[in-house]
Parts: sequence; C-alpha cells; structure tokens
Amino acid sequence: MATPEELNRLLSDRIESVMGTHFPEATKRGASYKMGDLDGNAGQSTGVFRQKGGIYFAKDNATGDSVNILNLLHRKMAGSWADTMAEARKICGVTNVRPAFEAKKPAKPKERFSKLGDETPEFKYLSQERQLSRDVLDKYCVKAHRRGSSSNKNFWAITFRDSVGDYVFAKSTGIEKNEKGKKDIWSTKPYATLWGWWLVNDNTKKICITEGEIDAMSIAQMGCKFPVLSMPSGSSNLDWIGNDFEALQQFEKIYLITDMDSSGEQAAQNISNRLGATRCFRVTLPEAYNDANEFLCSGKATKSKLDSLMREAATYDPETLIGVEDTVEAAIQRNNEMKEATKNRNFLFPALDFKLVNKDTGILTGMVGHGKTDFANCVMLNEMRQGEVVCIAAFDTPIDDLLRLCAWQMVMGEPDDHDIRLTAEALNGKLYFIDGVNNEIGSKSLLDDMDYAAKRFGCTRFLIDNLSEVADIRKDDYDAQDRFVRAVDKFDKKTGTNSMIVAHSLMSAEGCEWKIPGRRDVEGSKGMVKPIQYGLTMFRNKVKEKPEEYDDGDRTPKKIERLIEGSDTYFSVWKQRNGFRSEFVQGLRYDRNARVYAMQYESGFRSPYPFQQEQTEVTIAELEDQDTSDVPF
Repeated sequence: MATPEELNRLLSDRIESVMGTHFPEATKRGASYKMGDLDGNAGQSTGVFRQKGGIYFAKDNATGDSVNILNLLHRKMAGSWADTMAEARKICGVTNVRPAFEAKKPAKPKERFSKLGDETPEFKYLSQERQLSRDVLDKYCVKAHRRGSSSNKNFWAITFRDSVGDYVFAKSTGIEKNEKGKKDIWSTKPYATLWGWWLVNDNTKKICITEGEIDAMSIAQMGCKFPVLSMPSGSSNLDWIGNDFEALQQFEKIYLITDMDSSGEQAAQNISNRLGATRCFRVTLPEAYNDANEFLCSGKATKSKLDSLMREAATYDPETLIGVEDTVEAAIQRNNEMKEATKNRNFLFPALDFKLVNKDTGILTGMVGHGKTDFANCVMLNEMRQGEVVCIAAFDTPIDDLLRLCAWQMVMGEPDDHDIRLTAEALNGKLYFIDGVNNEIGSKSLLDDMDYAAKRFGCTRFLIDNLSEVADIRKDDYDAQDRFVRAVDKFDKKTGTNSMIVAHSLMSAEGCEWKIPGRRDVEGSKGMVKPIQYGLTMFRNKVKEKPEEYDDGDRTPKKIERLIEGSDTYFSVWKQRNGFRSEFVQGLRYDRNARVYAMQYESGFRSPYPFQQEQTEVTIAELEDQDTSDVPF
C-alpha cells in the first residue's frame, strides 16, 4: 500500500507531523497552515489546506502554483522522486503483509547473444516487417541469436533485468513461425518481471505497459514521452505484478496499451484492479488496429496521434449510479458463478452442502478452546490446494506458530525442521501473513493491508483471527464492530475475495458446554451477522471427553446422553446466503495427533494439503500452445 495517491491520503492523515517535521516555519490556523512559499519559508502568501476527498494541497497565491502534499514534500526534499516516495512510506508506516516463504531469483543466464548487424536476417525482419528503427532496437538492447530448430536458424533475442537491475531471464524468438503456425521460442528459466526496467530512473512518474515486446518498441518509436515496458507473459499471466509491485508504487500514472481484443481488455481491467484504478489509464487504439505494431506499420501512427490517444485514455473508475442495462452481463456472470459453485464441491468436506464463494464474507464462531484456529487453518490449506491464494491476518497466534500448524496438518503429525522447510516451500506464493501479534493494527490499517495483499499477491481468501484483537475494536464498541464487518463485506464485493472473520462465542450462557452456539451467541454486536453471507460454528464436545462429569445415571438428560455417544466436534452452518443456501449441523471426528478432521463415515483421516514432491516439466511446445500475444512467457 504505497501508491502516490495512497501516500497523499496517508500524509494528509498525518499532516501535523509532516508540517512540523518538514515545514517548521509554517504557522497553523485551524486545520490549515500558512507559509511564505512552496519551499516552506516563513510568510503568509502560501496556504496549505484540505480539499475535497481529504487530500491536502498547497497553493502559492503569489505565483498561482499548486501542488498536493506528496509533491510539496518532494519539492522540499529536493532529491529524487524515489527518495521522496521512500520518505513518505517511512512517515506513513509500511505494510505488515509477509509471504510464508521468500522465493529466490533464478541464477544469471549464461547464454550469449551476438550483435544485431544491419545485414542480419533478424534486423531485416524487425526493421522491414515490424518497421522498428535501429535507434529503438538499440535502446531496447535487441540482439541476434543463432540456434537450430526445425523452423528457424535466426532468432532475435532480448534480456530481462528486474527493477533493481539483476539479469534474470533471456528469450529469443524465431523470425519464422513454426510448423503449427506459432512463434518459435527459446528461453532460459522464466522470471516474471516487466521488460524494459532500465529505461526507468528515480524521477520517473509515468510509464506505459504493453502486452508484448514488439508493441513496447512500437509505442516507443511513435515518440512516447514516458518509458514503455512490456509484460513478460502476454495478457494471460500477471505474475509480474507480485515481483514488480514495490517498484511500480513509484508511478503516478500507468498507461495500459494491451491488445484491442477481449483478452487484452480483461488484462487491462485486472491490472487496473491490482495496481490502482485511479492511476491506471486504458489507451484505446484506432478501431482498425488490434495492437500497437499494427498501428505503427499502417504509417498513420504519428507522435501527435499517440499524444492524443494518451490524453483520451480513461480509467476504470466505477460509476455510482448504474442503469439496469449496464448490469445485465454482471448479473448473468454472477448467476453462472453461483451455478458453478454448487457443481464444484471443493470444500474441506466435499460431501457437505457448503463452500467458500467469491465475494462472500462470513463469521466463524465458537467458544475459547473449541478448535476454531485448527479448523480454520484446515479450511485455508484446502483452499490453497484448490488454487486459491490465502492471507491470514494473525492477531491471536504468532506467525511462526501458524506455519508450524500448517506443517503439522500437512504431514499429519508433529513436524520436524525438514517438514517445516518443505511446508514453507510448498506454500510459496500461496500463503501470506499480516502480523497482528507483533504490530498494533487497527481496522483501517488491516483493510489497507488486505487490499495490498489482494493487489500485489493476488490473494483471494482472507482469514482474520480474530476480531476481538483488532486494535481499535473494543468488545463493547458495537458500532465499530458493525462498521468493520460491513467494510470487510464491501472489500470482498469489490475485490472478488472471500473473508472469514473469527469471533468468539459468549461464555456466560447457561449450558454453554452442551449447547452449540448460533447466530445469537456471537460475542459482540448482533448487527455483525446481518451483512455476512455465511455463519459457521466449531463446537468441541467436552461432554464426550469427560463423560464422568456429566453422567448422572438415570437422571442424565437426553441431550447429554446424545453428546456422550456423539461426535468429537460439531460443525454448524447457521447462515448460508449463497452457494447451497442450506443450514445444518454435522458431526466430525478429530485426530489430536494430526490436528485434522474427518467425517463420521470416513475410515481414516487425510491431510487438507498433502505433499506432492514431484517436478513438472514444461516444454516449449506447451508454452507455445498457451501463447496469446507477442510475449509467451
């Protein structure tokens, strides 16, 4: 969470600290400030004031110049834009989201390429068929690569350096199609990062991103004023966002020039959602052209025309007022999602009429010591197994204990050091944490961190464990509880995620050891259960564990007798608005040694995420079959 727009908001929230530290000569007048100029000298001609939206601006009435608070700080620091961004992040604090395992970059590729000479077939192809100039090809460090294949001997080659300048990936593409009509491609081990980072410096505020390298060079040749970078894998793979996310925070505007087809449009929308809708601008090419290179080769792509297209670029900002005709397709899509949800039984227990559905928010309740954390962790491991990316906001249990719990449940027993390392590697890119145990995180900061996790890491499942430990939500502050749950619900609707909020059940109710808590027993505001789409309870059968404390012979109540002979635990679904729309109570068996659950009829226990220690080999042919653009990786 560190885009210029977000930093403007956060700096405005901390305006007294910003002004006191960096503009000590300014005088405070109510919620505004006065100083002599935009450099912070003493005087009265410049006002610093809050505008609509809560962002502070400074205006020098002597010159008419006006800047927002982030650019005011940049002017004062007199360093690079990157230095200003770093200082602003320091003032505002950093995100608490942590990956379960830090992946290493691949080793530096050893392949050597040759110079792209004017008489080489590769240069003739790029300059004649693709209309790319020598200057542009040199700017993007394009080389020649001679290697044998069934379709080509001549390949044009490029190298990928990430945002810190490390050489991580090399690729070459044949000048002829292969026998399948696909691009003939060779590469080292792929690493997801934008191509062209060397064009960006510490003062760059705007960039363009295209779908492929040829398109990036085409836009650059048209005379684009900003660095033009290319996705490494076309429109179908956005893994580069995770690796480049921090570096991308530097930019105030990002122009998206993807192909003018459905996949290009979907990619632009997805990028905008993850990098920020207010700073991502979709550039629309003239109707006759599908991509930037087609436009360049038409002979009609001038610098003035490109400038015009950039000015006309629009964001994907949502409209507040929507007509029924504008939501038909979204309603049909949601209807199909709900139908598909009931077909695909992929919950921890597939036989049950329940599952986690995108855009839903729920509460998992239960009394202290009844297994909510163990059960929720099993559910999240199963979600990761199904391809979801999970973020756990850990307020109750330290992160190292949660990783140990993951290992415990994955190996079905107390793990050793090797098991924990294998678990971390297996969950790399699938599990992230927000550390609420070692950091005091309020509801607003938590939602910001969740938004960051969804945008940067593509997290689709969130577990908040638990509500009572969020810093600014007191047990008796029912309004704050209601606002937070409704805010999480809105977050899930906006991002398409699913959030499970863990909340304790009341302990004071009579018979709490033998009564399964329901919607009326959630500790705190009763209004919390209104906006949620599902409500769950985990109940540990302590009567069965210590029957001698409850058995009263012939006078033993029937409900106690049933519990003495009943299940180890009970899983209750007391609200389910979407998906199967059913409510039920299901008894489960619990293995204390493995810390996992099983249905009553199952003969044994199984891991929610079993280890699969195997290596999958991906061939170039398979990658070609997935290719949808100029960039197949």
